[in-house]
Amino acid sequence: LKKIPDLPIITIAEDQKTIRVARTGTAAPSPQAVLKPDDWTRWNDYGIGLFLQGDLKNAEAAFTKITEIDPKNPDGWVNIGRVRVQEGNLEGAKEVLERALALSPDLARANFFYARALRGEGKYEEALDRYRRVLAQYPRDRVVRNDAGRTLFLLRKYAEAIKELQYVLTMDPEDIQAHYNLMLCYNGLGQEDK
Repeated sequence: LKKIPDLPIITIAEDQKTIRVARTGTAAPSPQAVLKPDDWTRWNDYGIGLFLQGDLKNAEAAFTKITEIDPKNPDGWVNIGRVRVQEGNLEGAKEVLERALALSPDLARANFFYARALRGEGKYEEALDRYRRVLAQYPRDRVVRNDAGRTLFLLRKYAEAIKELQYVLTMDPEDIQAHYNLMLCYNGLGQEDK
Protein backbone atom coordinates (compact mmCIF):
# COMPACT_ATOMS: atom_id res chain seq x y z
CA LEU A 1 0.00 0.00 0.00
CA LYS A 2 1.18 3.41 -0.89
CA LYS A 3 0.87 6.14 1.63
CA ILE A 4 -1.18 9.12 0.45
CA PRO A 5 0.49 12.34 1.41
CA ASP A 6 -1.34 14.61 3.83
CA LEU A 7 -3.57 16.95 1.88
CA PRO A 8 -4.38 20.44 3.05
CA ILE A 9 -7.84 20.96 4.51
CA ILE A 10 -9.89 23.34 2.41
CA THR A 11 -12.98 25.03 3.88
CA ILE A 12 -15.76 25.08 1.28
CA ALA A 13 -18.42 26.79 3.36
CA GLU A 14 -18.76 28.19 6.80
CA ASP A 15 -21.61 29.63 8.86
CA GLN A 16 -22.36 30.72 12.39
CA LYS A 17 -25.59 30.82 14.32
CA THR A 18 -26.27 32.33 17.70
CA ILE A 19 -28.63 30.47 19.97
CA ARG A 20 -30.07 32.42 22.83
CA VAL A 21 -30.40 30.32 25.95
CA ALA A 22 -32.63 31.30 28.85
CA ARG A 23 -31.14 31.57 32.28
CA THR A 24 -31.70 28.75 34.70
CA GLY A 25 -35.11 28.98 36.36
CA THR A 26 -36.64 31.10 33.61
CA ALA A 27 -40.12 30.01 32.53
CA ALA A 28 -40.32 28.60 29.02
CA PRO A 29 -41.98 30.96 26.54
CA SER A 30 -45.38 29.90 25.27
CA PRO A 31 -45.50 28.94 21.59
CA GLN A 32 -47.16 31.46 19.31
CA ALA A 33 -48.44 31.02 15.79
CA VAL A 34 -47.63 33.91 13.51
CA LEU A 35 -50.69 34.37 11.33
CA LYS A 36 -50.04 35.75 7.85
CA PRO A 37 -52.77 36.69 5.36
CA ASP A 38 -51.53 34.19 2.78
CA ASP A 39 -51.68 31.30 5.25
CA TRP A 40 -55.48 31.03 5.42
CA THR A 41 -55.60 28.36 2.69
CA ARG A 42 -53.02 26.30 4.54
CA TRP A 43 -55.08 26.46 7.76
CA ASN A 44 -58.21 25.66 5.76
CA ASP A 45 -56.65 22.60 4.13
CA TYR A 46 -55.30 21.45 7.47
CA GLY A 47 -58.75 21.83 9.04
CA ILE A 48 -60.40 19.90 6.22
CA GLY A 49 -57.92 17.07 6.68
CA LEU A 50 -58.66 16.94 10.40
CA PHE A 51 -62.41 17.09 9.72
CA LEU A 52 -62.23 14.18 7.27
CA GLN A 53 -60.31 12.15 9.86
CA GLY A 54 -63.04 12.82 12.42
CA ASP A 55 -60.90 15.10 14.61
CA LEU A 56 -63.64 17.71 14.98
CA LYS A 57 -62.19 19.69 17.89
CA ASN A 58 -58.85 20.30 16.19
CA ALA A 59 -60.58 20.93 12.86
CA GLU A 60 -62.58 23.71 14.50
CA ALA A 61 -59.40 25.12 16.01
CA ALA A 62 -57.75 25.18 12.57
CA PHE A 63 -60.78 26.85 10.99
CA THR A 64 -60.79 29.40 13.82
CA LYS A 65 -57.30 30.45 12.71
CA ILE A 66 -58.83 31.46 9.35
CA THR A 67 -61.26 33.75 11.15
CA GLU A 68 -58.36 35.27 13.07
CA ILE A 69 -56.36 35.85 9.88
CA ASP A 70 -59.31 37.35 8.00
CA PRO A 71 -62.62 37.74 9.87
CA LYS A 72 -64.25 38.94 6.61
CA ASN A 73 -63.54 35.65 4.85
CA PRO A 74 -66.75 33.58 5.14
CA ASP A 75 -64.93 30.26 4.54
CA GLY A 76 -63.63 29.99 8.09
CA TRP A 77 -67.07 30.66 9.55
CA VAL A 78 -68.72 28.16 7.18
CA ASN A 79 -66.27 25.42 8.06
CA ILE A 80 -66.66 26.01 11.79
CA GLY A 81 -70.41 25.71 11.20
CA ARG A 82 -69.90 22.48 9.30
CA VAL A 83 -67.95 21.04 12.23
CA ARG A 84 -70.62 22.10 14.71
CA VAL A 85 -73.42 20.60 12.60
CA GLN A 86 -71.46 17.33 12.55
CA GLU A 87 -71.08 17.49 16.35
CA GLY A 88 -74.76 18.22 16.84
CA ASN A 89 -74.09 21.71 18.21
CA LEU A 90 -76.84 23.21 16.05
CA GLU A 91 -77.19 26.49 17.95
CA GLY A 92 -73.43 27.06 17.76
CA ALA A 93 -73.46 26.15 14.07
CA LYS A 94 -76.19 28.68 13.32
CA GLU A 95 -74.27 31.36 15.20
CA VAL A 96 -71.15 31.10 13.02
CA LEU A 97 -73.09 30.42 9.82
CA GLU A 98 -75.02 33.65 10.41
CA ARG A 99 -71.66 35.45 10.50
CA ALA A 100 -70.76 33.89 7.13
CA LEU A 101 -74.16 34.80 5.69
CA ALA A 102 -73.80 38.38 6.93
CA LEU A 103 -70.62 38.58 4.84
CA SER A 104 -72.06 36.74 1.83
CA PRO A 105 -75.86 36.20 1.98
CA ASP A 106 -76.03 34.05 -1.17
CA LEU A 107 -73.08 31.81 -0.31
CA ALA A 108 -74.40 28.36 -1.18
CA ARG A 109 -72.28 26.41 1.30
CA ALA A 110 -73.34 28.63 4.19
CA ASN A 111 -77.01 28.28 3.25
CA PHE A 112 -76.62 24.50 2.87
CA PHE A 113 -75.14 23.94 6.32
CA TYR A 114 -77.58 26.43 7.84
CA ALA A 115 -80.38 24.35 6.30
CA ARG A 116 -78.94 21.21 7.89
CA ALA A 117 -78.85 22.92 11.29
CA LEU A 118 -82.46 24.06 10.87
CA ARG A 119 -83.58 20.60 9.80
CA GLY A 120 -81.83 19.13 12.83
CA GLU A 121 -83.92 21.46 14.99
CA GLY A 122 -87.11 20.33 13.25
CA LYS A 123 -87.56 23.66 11.43
CA TYR A 124 -88.33 21.96 8.14
CA GLU A 125 -89.97 24.85 6.24
CA GLU A 126 -87.06 27.18 7.05
CA ALA A 127 -84.58 24.49 6.07
CA LEU A 128 -86.40 23.93 2.79
CA ASP A 129 -86.19 27.66 2.04
CA ARG A 130 -82.40 27.51 2.50
CA TYR A 131 -82.09 24.41 0.31
CA ARG A 132 -84.05 26.21 -2.41
CA ARG A 133 -81.61 29.13 -2.25
CA VAL A 134 -78.77 26.72 -2.92
CA LEU A 135 -80.66 24.94 -5.71
CA ALA A 136 -81.30 28.28 -7.41
CA GLN A 137 -77.52 28.47 -7.89
CA TYR A 138 -76.75 24.76 -8.32
CA PRO A 139 -79.86 23.02 -9.67
CA ARG A 140 -78.06 19.73 -10.33
CA ASP A 141 -76.53 19.27 -6.88
CA ARG A 142 -77.56 15.76 -5.83
CA VAL A 143 -76.68 16.16 -2.17
CA VAL A 144 -78.83 19.27 -1.79
CA ARG A 145 -81.70 17.70 -3.75
CA ASN A 146 -81.54 14.59 -1.57
CA ASP A 147 -81.64 16.75 1.56
CA ALA A 148 -84.54 18.77 0.16
CA GLY A 149 -86.38 15.54 -0.71
CA ARG A 150 -85.80 14.18 2.77
CA THR A 151 -87.04 17.43 4.29
CA LEU A 152 -90.19 17.32 2.15
CA PHE A 153 -90.71 13.73 3.36
CA LEU A 154 -90.40 14.92 6.97
CA LEU A 155 -93.05 17.54 6.18
CA ARG A 156 -95.20 14.70 4.82
CA LYS A 157 -95.26 16.39 1.43
CA TYR A 158 -94.74 13.04 -0.22
CA ALA A 159 -95.67 13.97 -3.81
CA GLU A 160 -93.24 16.93 -3.79
CA ALA A 161 -90.54 14.79 -2.21
CA ILE A 162 -91.03 12.13 -4.90
CA LYS A 163 -90.51 14.72 -7.66
CA GLU A 164 -87.34 15.96 -5.98
CA LEU A 165 -85.95 12.46 -5.47
CA GLN A 166 -86.85 11.31 -8.97
CA TYR A 167 -84.89 14.28 -10.30
CA VAL A 168 -81.89 13.01 -8.31
CA LEU A 169 -82.25 9.67 -10.10
CA THR A 170 -82.03 11.40 -13.49
CA MET A 171 -78.53 12.44 -12.46
CA ASP A 172 -77.57 9.17 -10.80
CA PRO A 173 -79.95 6.22 -11.22
CA GLU A 174 -78.07 4.31 -8.49
CA ASP A 175 -78.27 6.98 -5.78
CA ILE A 176 -79.06 4.85 -2.72
CA GLN A 177 -80.25 7.73 -0.56
CA ALA A 178 -82.78 8.82 -3.20
CA HIS A 179 -84.07 5.25 -3.57
CA TYR A 180 -84.40 4.84 0.18
CA ASN A 181 -86.27 8.12 0.63
CA LEU A 182 -88.51 7.30 -2.35
CA MET A 183 -89.42 4.03 -0.63
CA LEU A 184 -90.36 5.98 2.51
CA CYS A 185 -92.47 8.42 0.47
CA TYR A 186 -94.34 5.65 -1.35
CA ASN A 187 -95.01 3.99 2.00
CA GLY A 188 -96.29 7.32 3.29
CA LEU A 189 -98.71 7.48 0.36
CA GLY A 190 -99.78 3.89 0.92
CA GLN A 191 -98.26 2.80 -2.39
CA GLU A 192 -96.17 -0.06 -1.09
CA ASP A 193 -96.17 -1.71 -4.54
CA LYS A 194 -93.89 1.09 -5.81
